[in-house]
Amino acid sequence: MLTMKTSWKRWIAILFAALLAAACSGAGTNAEDDGEGEDLIFPGSYGVDKEDGGFSMEDEDVTLAEFEAKYQLAPEVEIELDDFVYEDAEAETGLMGRLAGEPAYYLRFIWGQLRFDPNVPEPTDWSGKISADAEKVRVLRLIRFDGEGDVLLPQEEPNVVSFTSYTQPHNDGMLVRIVRPLASEEGVEPAASFETEPFSVSYPLAEIDDLRELYTVDDYGNQVGVIGFVRDPHACASGYLAGVFMRKNEKGGVFAGRWHGVDHRPSGMLAGIWGEDAQGNRVMFGKYTSARGQFRGLIKGAYVPNDDKTGGTFEAHWVNRSRARRGELGGVYTVADSEQGRMGSLQGRWRTFCHGEDNSQNGDGSPDGDGQADGDGQADGDGQADGDGQADGDGGNGGSDGGGPAE
Repeated sequence: MLTMKTSWKRWIAILFAALLAAACSGAGTNAEDDGEGEDLIFPGSYGVDKEDGGFSMEDEDVTLAEFEAKYQLAPEVEIELDDFVYEDAEAETGLMGRLAGEPAYYLRFIWGQLRFDPNVPEPTDWSGKISADAEKVRVLRLIRFDGEGDVLLPQEEPNVVSFTSYTQPHNDGMLVRIVRPLASEEGVEPAASFETEPFSVSYPLAEIDDLRELYTVDDYGNQVGVIGFVRDPHACASGYLAGVFMRKNEKGGVFAGRWHGVDHRPSGMLAGIWGEDAQGNRVMFGKYTSARGQFRGLIKGAYVPNDDKTGGTFEAHWVNRSRARRGELGGVYTVADSEQGRMGSLQGRWRTFCHGEDNSQNGDGSPDGDGQADGDGQADGDGQADGDGQADGDGGNGGSDGGGPAE
């Protein structure tokens, strides 16, 4: 009898040890209860009910190239503008000279399957144009545009950009800058337009700042996403976000994307989790780093799904190592199930708080004191540039492009 009792205790001990080992083996990459973070490139144990979602303020051993490969991020191609811009060098030089001190308007359009779908039965012809009631519309980035029929056409007018584009399982897009809006005529405000056969839309230029829209176009699931912002030459740094948004289970999933400066070069990475917490709040947590993985901020925010739950909007902010808010971000997303090998889309914009704005310092007037750039274009202490502290070279939109004011 004594032997049986000892054996029973032994088996309990063995079972407990096995369960403990299994739990520990998964703690390095998965959330404790639902695997929310298992697709994140930043290793850790994550969950929406954890403080900061489980994210740390440590640097990450991840490069931008590894990040882009992990999430299959769409290429954004920097084009040789001389091949496409309106051919009037004298007018172009004169215009750029007049732009110093004036705001510029940015619009980022993406169209097609924002949630990659290999089952779309036929291509969609999106050939059309982007135009504005302004002196100039210039293409700054092409998004994907890698199909045989995807072509940016030479500009015949300075304020019209024409293109041919065909999508099927994926998407195309472009980022444009609009300068010098024309004066209103007979009460009609100057506007910017996106015109294609499947879908067209127009926005007054006065309403572009912080624009974020997502439209469903047809039964194939084709969509058009639009992000807009206005860059004042004296404003603190801002830029845009582009990435993926995936569902892991009924509770939520993960997101990841590139952090682009106002010169449109990728200067950092963000990755995180989203889902409903124990109180039923729709929350998101994440981490923002430089292109070399150096810590820039912890992200916290919320998302609001649209009626059919295929996408929605999000709002968030980030804090530095001193827990001071350094900026805000927001945008639109489409969600896809990662178990089906699909990735949704995330588009948005970010802006850094200017000094003294929304607790951008520690409340006592002192700087953060952590020696980090915190996304504000400062040196990060390693004697090297991150690619995010360069002048933006956009003809008058001064300031650093890496997340903060030029100092």
